[in-house]
Order: sequence, then C-alpha cells, then structure tokens
Amino acid sequence: MPEGEPLDPLVQELLVELAEPALLVDRRHGVRFATGALRRLLGLEDSLPSCDTLLVPPPRPAGSSCCWDALDVYRGQGGSALLPLRRRDGSALPALCRISVVDAGGRPCFLHIAVEPLEGPDPLALRLFRAIRTGLEAPQAFEGWLASFFAAESGLRFSWLDPERADDALHLAVREGLGRVGVAAPFDVLVEERGQPRLARVIAAHGPTGGRVALITSREARLPGTLVRILWAAVRAAAEPVGAVLGEVPATAGLAALTEREQEVLALVARGLTDREIGEALGTSPHTVRNHLRHIMEKCGVHRRVQLATIARSAPGKVDRHAAAAHEG
Repeated sequence: MPEGEPLDPLVQELLVELAEPALLVDRRHGVRFATGALRRLLGLEDSLPSCDTLLVPPPRPAGSSCCWDALDVYRGQGGSALLPLRRRDGSALPALCRISVVDAGGRPCFLHIAVEPLEGPDPLALRLFRAIRTGLEAPQAFEGWLASFFAAESGLRFSWLDPERADDALHLAVREGLGRVGVAAPFDVLVEERGQPRLARVIAAHGPTGGRVALITSREARLPGTLVRILWAAVRAAAEPVGAVLGEVPATAGLAALTEREQEVLALVARGLTDREIGEALGTSPHTVRNHLRHIMEKCGVHRRVQLATIARSAPGKVDRHAAAAHEG
C-alpha cells in the first residue's frame, strides 16, 4: 500500500468495531485512523486528532518540532511509552502505549500505537507500601527502601526529583509535563544525554502535606502496565503525610506557629513566586526570604518548596489574606 493511500473501507469498518484502543500514524506524522474502542475511551468525534490535541504532554527529541518524532525513538528501542491521552473534556487518560511498525507492500508505512488504559495506583500494592512505611522511622528511610526494592526486583533506577531545583533540560521537561498533566497520569520525558535521546518515566503524587515526583529509568525500554501501577502506588504512599500513616500531627498544624512575616512568605510561595520576587514584594533580600523558608519548613516538618505550596493551599482563606497584605505592603 503506497504511503498516503486510504485504508480499504471494509478493513477500516472492521477495525473500528473490533480492534483494541489504537491509532495508526503515517510516516508524515499524520493520524490516519483511530479505532472505535479508542474513540469511545476519549469521547472523540469523527475528526481525527493531531498529536498536539491528543498526547499530554508531548515529549520531543532535541531539535524536533513535533511530538510524533518521539515515536521513532520508542520504535528504535522496542519499548512502551507512558503517553497520557487527552479526552474530549480536556482531562488526561493515563495510558501505556505499545508502538510497532505496520508493513504494507513490503515497506513500513504506519506506526501502530496500541493503547492500554491505566486505572490508577494498584490498591493492593498501595496497602503493602503503607504497611511498610509504618514500620520505618522516617519518610527518608521509606524512600531509600523503595529505591533498593525496585532496583533489586525490577532493575529500575528509582530516584526522587525536585522539579524546581534546577533549569537543565531534564528539570524543564518534567516541569512542562507536570504543568500539563499534573499528578493525574504518569508520563515520559525525553532529554539528550551525550548526543543520544534518554527516556525517563515520571510519576507524581500529592498529599495533604506535599507532593513527590519520582524519576524512573531502566536499561529495558519495555514497562508492563502492572509494574507502572505498582510504581504509582509507591509514589502515592511516599506522598502521604507521615501523620496519616503513623498518627503524627499533620504538617498543616504548623501554620499556627508561623510568624506574620512567615505567613506572608508562605502565601507568596503558594502563588509561585521565586525568592527574588518574594523579596521584592516584601522589601527584603532573597537571603532573608530563604531564612524564612527554612524556619517555615522546620515548623511544618517538611523539606521541599512544593510541600509548602500544598500546605498553603490547604488553608486558602488564610493564605489569600496574607498574600493580599504582602502585595499591599
């Protein structure tokens, strides 16, 4: 079948009714066909989606202008892709996509993307990880145990990432992904490493006292959906407040111990301001702002800026008042 020739109507009708959720993408990166099962999952109308309206976030190799270029990377590695799909209502559908080549007329003409929807963190694994965390003295001990466990059992490198810590390609890609999909679905990022594309999986979760972002890499490109859901459960357990597991005082209780100035700083952190911007709003230096942040973290029992933002959002009325007062000042 020459590239660009339409599918046989009878074959297309059969695929629409019988096939698993899947897409056919041609070598020009155009979506040629979506099965009926996929259309029903996403609530699609008759028109075919483009990559920018379908995949969230769209990973792109360095120098690429289209997210479909990433499919060639997956095809070369023979692996699966964590590519959330966008439903008609704008929400993200967590999905593991298996990518293969469809030959027609003796040459590859299409990429076949089989979509496996992910139902969320595995509930049994989540219960297990919660029980293990209860037996450990500190969150850091649980996080270290997770890294050792997945390295030994699955050959995965399981590490934690603070997306705000740096502005290199990896951190920027993770921030872009979180900005588009949040913690609703795991997703992949592609970054260049020594001139070669590097694939990393990102799984995030948040709890009442903060969020956690895990970065998962491996030598094998294939990643079963069952393993993704177990990893998702591990991150969810790590993101839960220690108080929910061990019966300690929740971090939000630390808000009452903050000084007026510390509450103003926290309010501006919740609005996404940098240390310099907070200093300008409050008429102080970034160094002083960092000291305030250190004291706030100590009082709330957290260690990351993203956790502070989550705490602040748990008391929106109080935070909004202090943010307004800071701007008026």
